[in-house]
Amino acid sequence: MDKQSETTVKASLDEKISSSSLHDEEKEFQRSSTHGLCSAEKLSVIIREAYVPRISVICSRDADEFAINKGFSQGFWELLYPFGDHVRGKVRRRNMQDHMVTLEKTSLQFVPVDSLESHLSDVPVVSIRDILTAKNRTLVLPEAPSKYTFGIHYKNLERWAWNLAHDQSYEMSTAMYIRQLLTGVPVSSFETFSHPVAHLVVVTSHNPTPFESLREIINSLPQISLPAFVSNDILNFFVYVHDEDQHDIELSMAIFDTMLQTFGGRGYFLRLHSQKATLDYEHTIPFPRSSWLSAEERLRLLDGSQKEQQLLFESDAESIKRLVSHIAFNGVIPHLDKCVRQWDDQYASPRRGFTGKLFFASKKLISTQNNTHNSNFFASSNVYRPDSIEAYLRRLADYSFMLRDYTHANQIYEIASKQYANDNAYLYYAASSEMIVITEYIIHLDRPYMSLTNKLRLNDCMRSAMENYLNKPFNSYYHAARCFLLLGQYLSSLPNSRDDAANWNAGLVFSKRLGPVGRAIIFQQTYELYRQSESTNSDTLTDIRRHRKTAFWCIMAADAWLRCHISFRAKPFIDTAKKFYSQVAWPDLEECATKLDDVDVSPKS
Repeated sequence: MDKQSETTVKASLDEKISSSSLHDEEKEFQRSSTHGLCSAEKLSVIIREAYVPRISVICSRDADEFAINKGFSQGFWELLYPFGDHVRGKVRRRNMQDHMVTLEKTSLQFVPVDSLESHLSDVPVVSIRDILTAKNRTLVLPEAPSKYTFGIHYKNLERWAWNLAHDQSYEMSTAMYIRQLLTGVPVSSFETFSHPVAHLVVVTSHNPTPFESLREIINSLPQISLPAFVSNDILNFFVYVHDEDQHDIELSMAIFDTMLQTFGGRGYFLRLHSQKATLDYEHTIPFPRSSWLSAEERLRLLDGSQKEQQLLFESDAESIKRLVSHIAFNGVIPHLDKCVRQWDDQYASPRRGFTGKLFFASKKLISTQNNTHNSNFFASSNVYRPDSIEAYLRRLADYSFMLRDYTHANQIYEIASKQYANDNAYLYYAASSEMIVITEYIIHLDRPYMSLTNKLRLNDCMRSAMENYLNKPFNSYYHAARCFLLLGQYLSSLPNSRDDAANWNAGLVFSKRLGPVGRAIIFQQTYELYRQSESTNSDTLTDIRRHRKTAFWCIMAADAWLRCHISFRAKPFIDTAKKFYSQVAWPDLEECATKLDDVDVSPKS
């Protein structure tokens, strides 16, 4: 390639790279959000994209080395990671109400099996990588190449928000904060969104003994160090990667056909180049960056630890997109659909209608007469056995949610919550109550005005969720903050519920579940709630009171941003507060608003 052509290609790539910067989704939310408020439709999209099937990836040694040689230091998993965000294609299925629906714009989450194992225990465990290495040192790499971690770390979340807040080109909104919070959903016993739906085993044509390697890995999958509350009823897939540059396609196809006959039809054939893509090659594109990067991953990018831009051949990207589509529409979704129909007949149907009410009444009566009744709930560890009816009910509801059958999911959450309340399974009850509210709002997206009875019922569910997340022996810091944020945003989207949303936000702020930037965002949103509803009341006295509340939360927002030492975000709120309090006979608050300009806002680390 001559120098002029290389310059042209590099300029084209630079343009593509700049268009897919670190904060692309933040820009999208900036366009769709108004001063921290988020519509119910946008919030539902965020939740739908966050709660998706999770697939754990385990790679043979040759597969990880194949990816590392292509420039992906975290192994073959890194190649699949971003392509699960937006799965290409659609499929039609019949939901549980016997209606034909179209599933499109679906997502999958690929995670390395090593991080799944290390996240689940506070003590060292014998990982599947250790087991396989002990059998044959050539099966897998002795050390996990991936740096992926599970769970949310609030210090890192706040550091990310801190970096973003100092950039004047971005509008800080609650939707952005919620989206980043949902990238860190931990593995827990009382909700199964984070449990793996399938294991994906990867081997390549570079493996001298592909059959033996694949057999050893598949036979070792039941030995993955999953906690007691995670079911072993997990689907297994395998992928055979053909090297386009070095190996014969016909031989690879023959090997793959034999694999299908030996290990079943849950296999996929993937054609990739082993050559590393560089600027010297045509038809290369910037490697896409996942829109669901965790706060830790974003901070590593901001720190500049990855200086070299990763590139990929267009043909490789197209092959991986086809693979992910096949996995989603020919493997995962049919599996979820089968499980939903089977479990609904076995566990949910007997609990519906009059029979279900009689069952719960009799079981509750028996449990009050005999405290040692045969329950599947272990109160000491706050978990159900994975093969218990109660655990299957939660999986059934979550699988229906991931299939976007929200009506059926709502019904199962209602059934399960009664059982959890009867067993004093506090976190299970809180999580199901939270999902009852979320599914109810998604179902009623086209009807913004909710009946008073339904609204009161959902308010009771919200209070129950928060009380059980916060005040019981097994409280959950992460889930309490998530519940506060999600349900508060849904309340904010209803025109007649903005006072309730403001009160809910106040509870979130004073519960101290968020860091300084998160608190500032909530203060800012609460101010906006009152400001936008000032002109909706014809009562003069009510409007005056609301105007005072608007000014009060305006001062609180200014103070919160000043405490973060970000003066340009505090300035508009200071000006608004000074304008209001200069017109009323309230000298103390007028003096307070005036003195805000004199606060030391020198940057802090």
